[in-house]
Amino acid sequence: MVVQASAAGSVLARIEFRGSSYPLVPVGDGFWGVFAIPVDAEPGEESLRVTFHDANRAQISEASATYVVSEIERDVEHIMLPPDAAALLNEDDARREDELRAEQFAQSDPDPAWTDAFRIPVSGGVTARFGSARSYDGGPVTSFHSGVDYGAPAGAPVVASAPGRVSWTGAMPLRGTSVIVDHGAGVKSGYHHLSRIDVAVDDVVAAGDTIGAIGSTGVSTGPHLHWEISVHGVNVDPLPWLFNSFLASGGMAPPTQTESEQE
Repeated sequence: MVVQASAAGSVLARIEFRGSSYPLVPVGDGFWGVFAIPVDAEPGEESLRVTFHDANRAQISEASATYVVSEIERDVEHIMLPPDAAALLNEDDARREDELRAEQFAQSDPDPAWTDAFRIPVSGGVTARFGSARSYDGGPVTSFHSGVDYGAPAGAPVVASAPGRVSWTGAMPLRGTSVIVDHGAGVKSGYHHLSRIDVAVDDVVAAGDTIGAIGSTGVSTGPHLHWEISVHGVNVDPLPWLFNSFLASGGMAPPTQTESEQE
C-alpha cells in the first residue's frame, strides 16, 4: 500500500496504520510512505489516519481513509525435512528467531535509498513463491512462506537487490546465516541460508554489490537463497518490487526532511 498526501504549510506528517504510527517522507509539496498488510490478516474493512504538523509539532490538520483487506486462497506446500533440519523446528528456536526479527526491524533509516525497481539478487530460477501455506513432515499448516526462494549452486554470489545500508548480519536458528539491508522508509531486504557473509553492519551497498554466497544453513533442504522484503517489519511479496519502485508518482525528490524520525 502506497500513501501519498499533501497539506499546505505542513512540515511533518504521520500515519496511524494498523495500531502503529509512522512518519511519512516529505516529497515535493506532499508526503509519501509505503506500508504492508500481513498475509494472515483478517479480511474486512479497515481505516487509516494521517495527521499533519507544523514546525512546533502542533497538529494542524488530518485526513482519513478506508481500505478493504481481501482474502486470497493460497496453495499448500508439503515439505519433508532431513533429520538435522527437522530438529530445528522447535519452540525455543522459533522464539529466538522471533526475538532476532524484532531486533532487526526495531528501527529503519528514515529516507528511501532506492530510486528504481529492485533487482534479482542471485542468478537462478524461482523454486518457491511468497505466501504459500506450509506443512512440514506431514503435519498441519503452521506458516506461510515469507519470501521467494531461488535455486542456485552452493557458493554462488548473492548481491544486494537495491541500494541501502547493511543493518544486521549473523546466524538465525531457522533462516540460517543472514544479511539484512535497510533501504530506508521502513523497507528492508533479507538474504537467508547463506554459506558466507561478505559485508559488515553499516556498510553502504549499491544494487548488485556482492553481500554473501548461496548456502544451506538453518532449516533448508538444499542450497538456495531465501529472499525477503519487509515493510515496517511486515513481509511482502518481493517479486512485484522487481517491476515497481513503489515510490511517489514521478519518482522521489531528494529528501527534504529537516528532522529525522525513526520508529
